[in-house]
Amino acid sequence: MVALLVGGDGERLERTATAVERSRDEVVVETATSASEALDRLSGTQPVDCVVSESRLPGATWREFFESVRERAPDLPFVLFPADGSADLATDAVNAGATDYVHPGSGSDQYVVLADRIERAVADRDGRDRASDVAGSADSEGSGSDVAERNPPRDCERYERLVQLAGDGAYATDADGQYVMVNDRFVERTGYDRAELLGRSAKSLIGEADVQRVEGVIRDLLGDDDRDYAEFEVTVETAEAGEYPAEVRMAPLVVDGDFRGTVGLSRDIAERKRRERELRERTQALDRQNDRLERFVSVVSHDLRNPLNVATARLELAREECDSDHLDRVADAHDRMEQLIADLLALSRESSRVDDPAPMDLATVARETWRTVATDAARLRVDTNRQVLGDGRRMRQAFENLFRNAVEHSPSEVTVTVGDCRDGFYVADDGPGIPPEDRERVFEPGASTAEDGTGLGLLIVSEIAEAHDWDVAVTESDAGGARVEFTGVNVVTDGE
Repeated sequence: MVALLVGGDGERLERTATAVERSRDEVVVETATSASEALDRLSGTQPVDCVVSESRLPGATWREFFESVRERAPDLPFVLFPADGSADLATDAVNAGATDYVHPGSGSDQYVVLADRIERAVADRDGRDRASDVAGSADSEGSGSDVAERNPPRDCERYERLVQLAGDGAYATDADGQYVMVNDRFVERTGYDRAELLGRSAKSLIGEADVQRVEGVIRDLLGDDDRDYAEFEVTVETAEAGEYPAEVRMAPLVVDGDFRGTVGLSRDIAERKRRERELRERTQALDRQNDRLERFVSVVSHDLRNPLNVATARLELAREECDSDHLDRVADAHDRMEQLIADLLALSRESSRVDDPAPMDLATVARETWRTVATDAARLRVDTNRQVLGDGRRMRQAFENLFRNAVEHSPSEVTVTVGDCRDGFYVADDGPGIPPEDRERVFEPGASTAEDGTGLGLLIVSEIAEAHDWDVAVTESDAGGARVEFTGVNVVTDGE
């Protein structure tokens, strides 16, 4: 049996050909890297039993190639095996008249499925050929209608093929709950042979609690004119004594008022359940971390500030008794401790996401914040009329840290500018700037270019930006100083 594999990716073709031949000794796979090369091969003297095509081909669409194949060999099986599959592509393949569609997977199982489909397509073609011979003979004897009844109409074949191509398991039961149809995906996932499933009670694959739930769902659907189907979850027991959670979409079949059975789609949701469980575990861990953080903040806010206040008061008493440069250094240390506590408290508040941003006027926020910072002879320049969506308290915290950073790292006459940039805003100064080699790490904990800095100011700024889903970066200002840009900002208006 010779299968001609056609596609534009030579490596994928060779990988597929090798895997299919390994899974089926009787299948020989030849490859062609374009539609024209494949058509030349079909025009040759060596027979081809099946064409397997990728969806993207050099020089032609898969549909154009399919139509060319049909012109040369109307009965030649044609299987579509795309690199990237979809339900729409599967439907297009069936509607176009392709023999089969194999949804690509991530492991070796996809090649086993492809080999099975190739064998089935060739066997079906050979069976139809034999049936045609019998029909021809029967027609000559006047009994061709019997053969026609044994061969389903083309529309029925299309519906059956659509069921087989479904990415989920598909099944149908009779009124007694016994399987009368299962697709390949259902067979593959449960681990049973199709012959074992057909005629078997669907109840045997689920637990007693799920059986009662399904029976209740069927009763509800039959008594409810507003619902055509129901969705629910069950645990499916596999042939190898395993189990997996499944999401089922089921509809009853009612003909002339009589219940004839059910049809359904069964989706394996084990991976989804695993992700949900991991998410719950991460959420619980985050809650525990937040609890620890709240306790830490309480310690910082009260237990550290109380002795610091005592030390500051004692320092003032000591100044009244003596005059020493050592006392000035103690005062500086107290100030740094106070700033460190303030930064730690601010950092603890900025870790959560901004869920309810409001329109904020950048110029107003900048000017109001500037008045709260000890700026000495520094000047503020505002070159923006923009309104952006944000949290006012956090934006003021970010401006305060940036203003304080600019004043502390620059000469006293520094000018700080707030202005517009592409989809955002910036805060810049004309001070000494930040060396290029330090710009990536200034947002890290403890990073500071000043001896008396806490190393948390710009970290807090980055946390505030992240809470808003903004991007933040440090560059050089037009005056050679530092420029901190916020982009990805939701700009409400640019003003007048």
